Amino acid sequence: MKQKNLLLLIILMISASFPIAQNVWNQKSNYGGGQRQGTISFSIGDKGYIGAGIDEYENIRQDFWEYDPNTDTWTQRADYGGGVRYLATSFVVGSKGYAGTGIIGSYNWREDMWEYDPATNTWNQKSDFPGGARYAATGFGIGNKGYMGTGNYRVGPADYATYYNDFYEYNPATDTWIRKADVPEVGRTNAIGMSIGNKGYIGTGFYYYDSRRNDLWEYDPLQDNWTRKADIPGPARFGASAFTILGKGYISGGWYFDPLNDLWQFDPAKNTWTQKQMFPGANRYNGTGFAIGNKGYFGLGGNASGSLADFWEYSPTYPPIRHTCSLIRQW
Repeated sequence: MKQKNLLLLIILMISASFPIAQNVWNQKSNYGGGQRQGTISFSIGDKGYIGAGIDEYENIRQDFWEYDPNTDTWTQRADYGGGVRYLATSFVVGSKGYAGTGIIGSYNWREDMWEYDPATNTWNQKSDFPGGARYAATGFGIGNKGYMGTGNYRVGPADYATYYNDFYEYNPATDTWIRKADVPEVGRTNAIGMSIGNKGYIGTGFYYYDSRRNDLWEYDPLQDNWTRKADIPGPARFGASAFTILGKGYISGGWYFDPLNDLWQFDPAKNTWTQKQMFPGANRYNGTGFAIGNKGYFGLGGNASGSLADFWEYSPTYPPIRHTCSLIRQW
């Protein structure tokens, strides 16, 4: 029945679920410096930074580039302050990046440390790493401190390599290093390092020629102790890359007895690993990885074909957001 001036209120509830990410990889612009492996890399704010490393002609480089994910572009910045460098170690504390140690030539290692300020695009030398010259160490930042350790050193081709498990805390406010509890078990090199919340993690790597590891250790800076966590379910490896997105860690690539392209997600709250979408690019090791916002970035590195320049963005899977719309019609 129709009535004049009757106000009809019709409310239509529409519920729809839209996933905000799809556990997918998307290829982005190739690295601005060309083919490269064994670089330094980190992210600060909404930008990523990659530099140095070894190119496709086996030249050790010192150039340094900034990546803007909003425009998918690379911009060259001031060269790495320490000069040419391969398999150096880098980490971030606050708004500054830190990179040091590594190789400048055949059996020529370094122990220096440099600070990068993106606001001024400058490098400043800081106190040397106290553990001595080495390469392929690993590091991460937690709060207002940096942490770094492991790696290896070899005098010459006729000498055995020394594999380190020492571990140090760096305070940028005082430019000082303090030795902390050693990484457990054996020394290792080419390991992954990452921080999730207020804890740090070191794992994988190798400790003697053809050895491979798939372990993961959690570092608590307040207690200065290490706790073993669940082993990575995939192949043992060295030269993998790691990044952290919204409270979860990810590792990809590395070398078993061939290069790898798998991707694993670590949930520290559950101490579990979940295999995610395989990296679609070529298998590789000694690549680079970092996160910007809720996206991961991975690429470069090398394999039997030489150094690589491709660069990829990873979007993890999150629970869908439910949107409720109310349509009100009046006549």
